[in-house]
Amino acid sequence: MKPSQQSFSAMRVTTFTLLKVFMVLAFAVSVKSVSFDEDVTISYTQKVSIDKLRQRVLPYIVEGYMKDDIYLVKWLRAANFDVRRAEKMFLENVRWRKASKLQTIEKEDFSDISDEYPYVLTGLDKQGRPVFVAMAGEWNIRNAIMTGRAPRVLRYLDQGLEVVARDIRRMQREGKNVTQANLIIDLNQFSVVTHACVQCLIRILDFLSSYETHFPGMAHRIIFTNAPPAVQFVLDLVRQNCSKETRAAMKVFDTNRQRYEKALRELIDVEYIPEELGGKYERN
Repeated sequence: MKPSQQSFSAMRVTTFTLLKVFMVLAFAVSVKSVSFDEDVTISYTQKVSIDKLRQRVLPYIVEGYMKDDIYLVKWLRAANFDVRRAEKMFLENVRWRKASKLQTIEKEDFSDISDEYPYVLTGLDKQGRPVFVAMAGEWNIRNAIMTGRAPRVLRYLDQGLEVVARDIRRMQREGKNVTQANLIIDLNQFSVVTHACVQCLIRILDFLSSYETHFPGMAHRIIFTNAPPAVQFVLDLVRQNCSKETRAAMKVFDTNRQRYEKALRELIDVEYIPEELGGKYERN
């Protein structure tokens, strides 16, 4: 039986939307993945830019950490050290945090959806950076949309990113040399039905956009595991237009368990790698 024209149209829409999703993801990690020393080392010119940005945004700062060099420089790096652009991004983030009540989001209870859309902070990597693991292949995004819970799921994911950011700031206050975290996205059980519908992909775009807009430079590594061929294909297309640094930061692994286990164990002790990915960390 030959596929109908409608089927071909649906395939084109899905492929196009997938490409849009991963183009956003590529941009989100386009800031160079740097070591701690590189992250905290700035030139005289960059210091001048930091001071200028601080002066511009100081009247709008609502949390003490926002005026620190180590925080302001992330916005400048995201804006390629364009002070005016960094100021715009910074102020938009302040407005978003106030409107979204991010200061109290950690206290919110998401137990009604946490089992369906699992993610977990497993511990630290070998350099002391937090490890955030999202079992994205288990997320039934289509169901969230059909039941009207998509906004709540997105807020739950924002809570996870905010918890990671706060952990990083806490460790900095304790004098630890940490400025970034690692994000592992496991795509085991990925399904076209539950993940690749047009509305599903739009929601994924919303999540990636939130990361890009509100948590710049937070990820040291973004590692995909159990990526199906369709996702690998789109990522390969995106990679062709990425910088060398971005290609180095993004790691995509298929279902070859031996390969991704080796990569994860080079970065993270087995105690903090989930059992599903070849480690010893047990999810509740």
